[in-house]
Amino acid sequence: MKRQTEIVTFGCRLNAYESEVMRGHAEKAGLDNAIVFNTCAVTAEAERQARQAIRKARRENPQARIIVTGCAAQVNPDAFAEMSEVDLVIGNDEKMKAQSWEPALALHANEKVRVNDIMSVTETAGHLVQGLEGRARAFVQVQNGCDHRCTFCIIPYGRGNSRSVPAGEVVSEVRNLVENGYRVLFTRTTDLVQKLQQARRDLSLESAIAKLDKFHLLILDDLSYVTKDQAETSVLFELIATRYEQRSMLITANQPFGEWGKIFPDPAMTLAAVDRLVHHATIFELNVDSYRRRTAMEKQRGPGRPASRATIKTTKDVSLSDN
Repeated sequence: MKRQTEIVTFGCRLNAYESEVMRGHAEKAGLDNAIVFNTCAVTAEAERQARQAIRKARRENPQARIIVTGCAAQVNPDAFAEMSEVDLVIGNDEKMKAQSWEPALALHANEKVRVNDIMSVTETAGHLVQGLEGRARAFVQVQNGCDHRCTFCIIPYGRGNSRSVPAGEVVSEVRNLVENGYRVLFTRTTDLVQKLQQARRDLSLESAIAKLDKFHLLILDDLSYVTKDQAETSVLFELIATRYEQRSMLITANQPFGEWGKIFPDPAMTLAAVDRLVHHATIFELNVDSYRRRTAMEKQRGPGRPASRATIKTTKDVSLSDN
């Protein structure tokens, strides 16, 4: 009996997302009787667990074809190729290509290692996924790789240089996930904080936060507009502390983390809030003009001619044609 391709995922959320892309490619290509290990290289323990799982899979499935990919396979392909249990090793770039999962290549290829130079990859394409198997929430890839070369970090050698998915493709993927049942709540932070404050007064704050679990993604807009008030920031902190590991959040703020002391009145609370987010987040700094600030200034200025047509204040700038 034919067995559907099984994908075993180690490591980060990006790996989980990429496993879903590979699953789609394998199903579309008709690949079966294969077990794919999507590995992690962040720690030696992660690699040890992957090798252990590969050996166990071979013992339990002697007829299956075992394919190893992911960061550990990209960084050290020969180590996995030397394992007698492994049939094929493919790199992080190759695993995202549909043709890699055609049975002729995945099952019957003569070469055991197909790993290219990850540093040569300059683009990252978006992929439409319907959801993530076995997970209550979905992930969307917006960026891959890293341009830094920290002494202790192996990520650039597994992922390559930094590159982003085109914005239009990210929007299309988010829309696709929402249409497939992933719920999103977009709210101004101040509005939600007011509701949570009322819930606290009604002794129902825990219940109010729990009700937000029905949303796979909670978008808190304008976090930095929350006033430096103990009552407001305490319920905001409880929301972050409850949700940061269990559900997804997207937060926009006018201040970088270094200025969050202007939001939270207590330095310890500021540090705790940042700590809970920074280790579970992708952070983007956009050095652009604030749309809301520009709109507010235009409203404050009131009706009239734009600045480029403003009344001239000095006579030396008046030409004869102005008279």
